[in-house]
Formats: sequence, structure tokens, C-alpha cells
Amino acid sequence: MARDVMAGRPTEVGFMFGGLVLRAAKVSVGVPRVTLAHELISAMDPDR
Repeated sequence: MARDVMAGRPTEVGFMFGGLVLRAAKVSVGVPRVTLAHELISAMDPDR
């Protein structure tokens, strides 16, 4: 993923972390580190 970000290519962060973050939220389970990683990497994604 780091190479994708550095090259300006889309990342697979949504595929890797998105589902986990959504499922955790549905059952009220906190996953703060995964959520933070998802948000930070998504912010660098050129498709966002």
C-alpha cells in the first residue's frame, strides 16, 4: 500500500479494512487502531 500511495495509485484500504470497521460498528465493538489506519490511508488515496 505504501508504494501505491507514493506512486499516486489507488489503494486497497477499503477492501482490507472497510468491512472490518463497518462490522465492528454494527456490533458496537471499538477497533480504534484499525479505524485510524483506515481513515489515514483513505485520506491519501487519490480516488477519494
